[in-house]
Parts: sequence; C-alpha cells; structure tokens
Amino acid sequence: DLLRPLGRGSIAEVWLARLPGDPGRPVALKRALPHLRATPAIAGALRTEADVLAAVASPHVVRLVARGEEADGPWLALEYIEGVSLAGLLDVQARGGPGLPASAVQRVGLDLLAGLEAIHEAGFLHGDVTPGNLLVGTDGAARLIDLNLAAPVGAPSTGPWRGTAAYTAPERWEPGPHRVASEVFAAAVALWEALRGERLFRAEGVLATRQRILDGDAPRVDHRRPELTPWADVLAAALAPDPRDRPASTRALRDAWSRGPTAEPREAMARRIAAVRRGPSG
Repeated sequence: DLLRPLGRGSIAEVWLARLPGDPGRPVALKRALPHLRATPAIAGALRTEADVLAAVASPHVVRLVARGEEADGPWLALEYIEGVSLAGLLDVQARGGPGLPASAVQRVGLDLLAGLEAIHEAGFLHGDVTPGNLLVGTDGAARLIDLNLAAPVGAPSTGPWRGTAAYTAPERWEPGPHRVASEVFAAAVALWEALRGERLFRAEGVLATRQRILDGDAPRVDHRRPELTPWADVLAAALAPDPRDRPASTRALRDAWSRGPTAEPREAMARRIAAVRRGPSG
C-alpha cells in the first residue's frame, strides 16, 4: 500500500509504503517516474542500485528490504528512515537557523566515510556523493541513500557525464574508469561545505562549475576560520586536483578524519535531528 510521497528525483519517486505480509513495518518504496518506466536505462539503473545494496552491509548505507518487478519496471523497498539530509541541515543554517557545530560535522564525516568504505569494499562506487544523498536519522546515524548512479569500481565511463556538478572530481568530466579517488573528492567537498556552512564550488551553471573545479579553485577550509584548522590538511589533500595526490582510499581518508577533534555523541546528534524535524515552533 502506498501511503504518501516522500520525495521525487530526476528519475525516480519514493513513497512511504507497507509491503503485503508485513503491514506493521513502513518502507520507502522507490520506483521510476511514470514517464520513464519504459526506459531500459532507467530500469537498469534501479536494478543496479538494488544489486549494490544487496551486496553492502553497513549501518551507514540505506538497507534494502525487498525488491521486485512489475509489468512497468522494477521497484525497491528500502528501510524507512526518519531524518534530515545533510543538505537540509545546511539549508536550515542558510535560512538563519542553527548551524552544525564542527563536532557534529566530525560525527557526520565518520558515518559518511564508513558508508562509502563499505560500498567500495563491495566493489562499487556510489556515483553521486552529495549532501542531499546523506540522510541523518533521528537515531543520530548518517546513511548514504540514492545509489541509482552506482557503478563497479574500475568500470569504463564512456558516456556523457552524470552526477551533480559541484561534487564531480576533475577527472570525472572526461571518459575514463570509475575511481575511488573521485568519491574521496566528492566526500571532501561535502564535508568542507558542512564545516563552513557555504558552498565550495558555487557558480552559475554546469559549465562554470566545471571550470572552477578544473581550475583547482578550492580554498582551505580554515581560510579566515582558524577554528577549522584541525580539518584543513586532510581536506586539502582530499581535494587535490590530481587524483594521485589524494588519499589512496576512503579508508585512508576516514583514518585521517578520525584523528580530528572529538565527534559529537550520537545521542546529541539524535536530539539535534529531532529538533530540526519539529521546526522552530516545536
């Protein structure tokens, strides 16, 4: 049973739903948008997402509950997580609401990198690491979601660029193998933005954003913000324009990140997310 819409992206929609035989447990049901359900590439992307999620076991990656096929295409039943995306948290700050303290970003970063590491160790790339695809739940844990651009590590990328421009590593703008180093870069952009509360590669349009990234125009996170110095070196390395100069793996980046200041306790993060969901009147 479909209960209510939860979200809609460029290729898929997500509904709060209940599965037959398990009415007590709500799930997030994902399927292609109606006008795209007959498109083989879209159906293939959703099947790949299901394959990746079935291969990954991590508390920081959304869990696949069930999958199936209807006459008009595949569907995925995912664990339903009450929470707010990292992008949503940054939007609250941009509108004058409370920002994320650095200790909270330290916690989010540990979860993000643990989830990415699990995906990479299973032999895949997420494909679109952005603040919007990291959901921080009311349990205080962050989970990666929306893997419909996932691909095997090392698989050739011969088609047009896909993803979110502002988080796309320089090498991904050209055809070539899918690399872990590209997601090290994307994660670093997201964490830079979370610490600063502002966009890193802000520009008008995809082409201008691409040029800023190719120019290596990434100021250190502690520029005019000395309190962020503990994270400056690790993020500068992860944002290196040349992938050979970045940490060799997500694990290496996570190890470096974990040596930073103490992370906010998960219970405090849970209270933070619950407060954001209640809103200012709560």
